[in-house]
Amino acid sequence: MEKVLVIGPTPPPHHGVSIATEVLLQRRGGLGFETIHLELADRRGIAFVGKADFYDVYLFLRQIVSLLLLLLGNRPRVSYIALSQKSVGFIRDSFFLILCRLLGSRVVIHLHGGNFDRWYRERSFLLKFYVRRVLGLVRLAIVLDDKFKGIFDGLIDRPRIRVVPNGVERPTNLPRTEIDLKDGDAPMVLYLGNLNRRKGALFLLEAAGKVIQRRKDVRFVFAGLWSDAGDEARAVSLIEKKELTSFVEFTGLVQGQEKWNLLDRASVFVFPGQQQEGQPISVLEAMVSGLPVLFTDRGCVKETVGSDAVGFEVNCKNTEDLANQIVWMLDHREDARRMGAAASKRAAELYSLDLFVERMGNVFREALDPS
Repeated sequence: MEKVLVIGPTPPPHHGVSIATEVLLQRRGGLGFETIHLELADRRGIAFVGKADFYDVYLFLRQIVSLLLLLLGNRPRVSYIALSQKSVGFIRDSFFLILCRLLGSRVVIHLHGGNFDRWYRERSFLLKFYVRRVLGLVRLAIVLDDKFKGIFDGLIDRPRIRVVPNGVERPTNLPRTEIDLKDGDAPMVLYLGNLNRRKGALFLLEAAGKVIQRRKDVRFVFAGLWSDAGDEARAVSLIEKKELTSFVEFTGLVQGQEKWNLLDRASVFVFPGQQQEGQPISVLEAMVSGLPVLFTDRGCVKETVGSDAVGFEVNCKNTEDLANQIVWMLDHREDARRMGAAASKRAAELYSLDLFVERMGNVFREALDPS
């Protein structure tokens, strides 16, 4: 069986890239390849992801040595790299990529976000030159949606770009928690993911203040860890200012049965991202759980949700718009349930883990094609 070297982080900390890498390793049988793994995770926590320090230098040196040993000892025909969209991360990944090519492995890169083109445009002339030379060594590149193919224009020819959406699956051994809200019960508006301003946690808190002016029978649950101390402090101040204490709950990190129970109890899922995104795993988890989705048009979330039958887009700069859409969902429970059913059907048809693994295996096989 051919070997593929998977270069990327696994949880913890939990984020889209680490979760996707873990799936590849857990579902290796479906790939049709023997997998070898180079771990890139910084176990100190989500607050350290993307922030370079001396410990990262130590990690990099250790990773380079490990990579060399893996390449020499296993001779993988294909190497897969989850590509960073930040300068330090890209330079690190470029060393991995170059070493893989020097030792005869064909490189497949995977862009899990949608901001690479903007990052590239803002770099210096010298770094742009370096990026072009490095990406010229790539056999195939993977993006999350057709709309992202243009991200690599001028860097990688489109015939070498493949689309592989993310995939999710509700574990079959975790029973579904059936929730039937009675009159007077407080419906739950759920946020699931890392907590910071860029992900929209503060934006949702602002909208929550507007919602409770119109309805008191609602609670907002934020599930995840704060990745920025300053944003956390601003959230505390905002909760006090808007008198949200009795309406807002922060659960911390939730995983496994606890996460799926939370999704089951929710009435509506909100993805209020403010930065450019990729295809958030949390949105797919909400869809597979049968939740209608309110989202800002960041990354390919709009393309993932697909239509108003599944969820509604909100203006990422307008908290009043988000508040109005939340209230609509709470006022129209039957319509929201129908949207949730459509979301579950769409997720099963287009974004299953089996499809994700099958598509990834096809890309790896295509990378071996001598043509």
